[in-house]
Amino acid sequence: MSTASSAPSPFDLCRVSKAKREVDLSPNTVRSYAEHGLQLHRLGKVVFFSRNELAALITSGALAISLKSTKKTAKTIAG
Repeated sequence: MSTASSAPSPFDLCRVSKAKREVDLSPNTVRSYAEHGLQLHRLGKVVFFSRNELAALITSGALAISLKSTKKTAKTIAG
């Protein structure tokens, strides 16, 4: 019984705490991207994110739009 036609899906989750090493982003940056749509997955105290989902979020342009509106809001609050 061979299942050669169905390749195993790659495991693309990595720890938020290892984000700098894995995707060259600060863990705090990854957490802030979660506020803009990146899903975080928790297993006990460990928090993971998907590299593929992060790439899709960055390339979609949605992140740039939401970060611009956040900066405008921060300037308005700061005066």
